[in-house]
Formats: sequence, C-alpha cells, structure tokens
Amino acid sequence: MDTHNLHAMRIRTTDDIEKDWTDESSFIRLTIIAKHSLSGFNNVFHKDYLSKDCITTKKFQSGNNLDVN
Repeated sequence: MDTHNLHAMRIRTTDDIEKDWTDESSFIRLTIIAKHSLSGFNNVFHKDYLSKDCITTKKFQSGNNLDVN
C-alpha cells in the first residue's frame, strides 16, 4: 500500500530462464553493486535462487527485499 515505493526493487530478464535451467544442481545468483553518490561508499548484495520455484509472474513486495506476493 506504499504509494511512494521508496525502496522498491524490480528484477526482470528477457532470457528464457526455465529453458536454460536444465538440472537440479543449477541456481541463479543475483548480484547488485550499489554505490552512494555522495560518499562513494559501495556495497555488494547477493541473493541466490536455488530452484525453479523462484520463477513467478507474481508482483514484488514494496520495501527492502526481493520477496513476492
């Protein structure tokens, strides 16, 4: 219900992930490198998706996470 979505994140790809994800030992790692424009401080964030169950057409939650509703 946050109309401003101050911390919203949206991740998408045009690749056919389901076709390329061929076996159960595979996973997808999302890596985001962020840099603060004033201080120059940077950080690297990782999120691993371990199964095809993470592929969805659901909507992302607002806030500082990558969960979906």
